[in-house]
Amino acid sequence: MPDARLHLRGHCARGGECRLEPFFADVDPETLSLTPAIAERALAMAEGDVAAVVVVSPFGAPIDIVAWEAFEATHGIPVVFDAAAATLNLRRVGAQPICVSLHATKALGIGEGGAILTTDTALVEQTTAMTGFGFTTTSRVSEVRGGNYRISEYAAAVGLAVFDGLEARIRQLREASLAYVEGFDRIGVRMQPGFGADWLTMTVNALFEPAAAKAVTEGFDAAGIQWRRWYGTGCQAHPAFATCRHDGLARTESVAAGAIGLPFFPAITREQIAEVCGCAERALAAR
Repeated sequence: MPDARLHLRGHCARGGECRLEPFFADVDPETLSLTPAIAERALAMAEGDVAAVVVVSPFGAPIDIVAWEAFEATHGIPVVFDAAAATLNLRRVGAQPICVSLHATKALGIGEGGAILTTDTALVEQTTAMTGFGFTTTSRVSEVRGGNYRISEYAAAVGLAVFDGLEARIRQLREASLAYVEGFDRIGVRMQPGFGADWLTMTVNALFEPAAAKAVTEGFDAAGIQWRRWYGTGCQAHPAFATCRHDGLARTESVAAGAIGLPFFPAITREQIAEVCGCAERALAAR
C-alpha cells in the first residue's frame, strides 16, 4: 500500500549514492494515505535520525500539502511527495518537491517522463542541472553529477497535443468515474473519498472488506474481467525490503487486501462499467 518511507540517515557510498534505510509507516484506512499524525507516531518508533519523509499519493488522490508543510516546520524533517498519478489533482505547489509522472498510463500522459514541481528556486536549478549533464544555465561545465534526462523534443510535442485535448479528456474521465461511483454506491461498496467528484485518476479502485474481496475477484475471473492489486500487499512484504523496520502497519494488510483495481480507460462505456459493478454485486450476494 502507499505509505511513508521515513528514511533514517546512513552513510554515502562511493559515487554519491546515499544509502538511507527505509522505515515504513501505516496508512489511514479511509483515505489510504499517510497522515502527519501517523508520521509523528512513526517518528517516535524510528529510533534514529530521520533524513526525510516520502509521502505517497494513493492512486492519484490529492495530498494535504498545507498539513505537511506544518509537519516539516514543526519537526525540521524534509518532506517529499510521490504524486506520480496526481498531476490533475495538485491543489498547491510549495517548496516541498512534488514528483509527478507523465507516463502514458497517467491521466496527464505524454508517453514517458515526469516532472518535479517546487517553488524552491535553488532546487529547481540543481535538478535542472542534474537532467542536463550537470550543466548550469550559465556554464557548459558539469557543476554537479548529472545525465541526459531531459524530455525529448518528440515527447514535448506529444505533451502539447495532449494539452490541446485535455479539457475533453477530463470530461470523459469524470463521466466514467462518476458512473463507477454511482454503480458501487448502489451496492454499498465505497471508493476513495472524493473520487470522480473532486479528483480524477486512471487507476480506479473499489474498496471492499477484505473478506469480500476474494469472492469478488473470483467472480471477476469467472467473468473474464481483469482486476489488479496495484500495490500488492505492501512494500514490507517484498523480499528486497523484508529486513526494513516499520511501525507495525496495523491497517496496511487489510487495506491492501480490499483495494481492488478495476478496468478503466477514457473510452470505457457506461455499459462496461455496469457489467463490472453487476459482477461484483452478484459475487457479494452469493457469499
